[in-house]
Amino acid sequence: MKQALLLVTLLSLSVPACRPVNRDPVKNFDHMWSTFQKRYAFFKLRGVDWKKERAKYRPRLNRQSTDKDLYKVLKLMTDKLRDYHVSIDAPWPILRSYRGTFRHWAYTWRVRRRARRLGLKIMKRYVGKPKSYGDADIRWGIIPKANVGLVQLNSMEDIVSCWDLRRLAPGHFCSWWTNDRTAVRWIMEQVMKDFKKVKAIIVDVRFNTGGYDSVSREVTRFFVKERTKLYSKREKLGSRLLERKTFYAEPASVTRTKNVFVLTSHMTASAAEIFALSMKALDHVTLVGGPTRGTLSDVYEEKMPNGWEFTLSNEIYYSVHGKVYEKIGVTPDILVPYPVDQPNRLVRTLRRDLRRVGDRAIERILKKLKP
Repeated sequence: MKQALLLVTLLSLSVPACRPVNRDPVKNFDHMWSTFQKRYAFFKLRGVDWKKERAKYRPRLNRQSTDKDLYKVLKLMTDKLRDYHVSIDAPWPILRSYRGTFRHWAYTWRVRRRARRLGLKIMKRYVGKPKSYGDADIRWGIIPKANVGLVQLNSMEDIVSCWDLRRLAPGHFCSWWTNDRTAVRWIMEQVMKDFKKVKAIIVDVRFNTGGYDSVSREVTRFFVKERTKLYSKREKLGSRLLERKTFYAEPASVTRTKNVFVLTSHMTASAAEIFALSMKALDHVTLVGGPTRGTLSDVYEEKMPNGWEFTLSNEIYYSVHGKVYEKIGVTPDILVPYPVDQPNRLVRTLRRDLRRVGDRAIERILKKLKP
């Protein structure tokens, strides 16, 4: 009985008290504006004077304003940042009421599904019957005539279920914060064993819209021969930047340190950009394709008094040479002119090229590797 009472007491202490919902539009506006003022790291880079935006949009709201009015004003103000990591999560009827001028196209399931189908066509064209894992999150095979390994990384998260991972790695403690890294490590070990005798390796992240930085670093470990600095980052808090954190990669059990190519496009985003940034730090790696999307920062999440949630970019990532690629995207060493900000056009362009001349990026690499 005492144990039951103790358990109830502990549970009651662990559950936070529910905050009262405050629907005052002006207070919700002020809460979101002040959070951005304190946390958002790229006002200058994005060319937005946040204090002027407050002076412009706050007078449009009063206590009689509706939720739709509030959402429209917040969207008008934040759309000017043109940042894919800035979002407002409100009830669906509110979201439908005003779509805004800036849309997070690369995160829609339709675009990702089309890109996955195209990715499979590319693999079949060059590899034949690729191996795959998860929901085609990772595909790989060898281009036979060129003896070149080709691996597609289509996501940096949700790669494997805990049930599958326990079956593959008996005794492994599986949780949402460990299973992706463990799965990627296990799969990449198989990939690198298959690629043991290839002339070069191509890593395709053109259709990867992100996930976890830790997964990106895990993949990078297979391409370093010693402890290597990859990048650093700083978080904004108020009027200052916090201490810079530096990230390194330790060599994996099997590594490749020559003739490595990474394919990128404007669909390459978030944690996939961190992978591109990390690989760009390695002398034996060449980036081929288009610039990445330019949303490297982690996402800072906050809840408004009315219960809505919003996100923003609060961290500045630096290359090993101190360069910031936010907004402009990680630039490739060999440029292939892909469409920017038009996902469907990007997919159509790649599909058309595949029918006519093949994948331009892969073909350029194969041509470069010919003696």
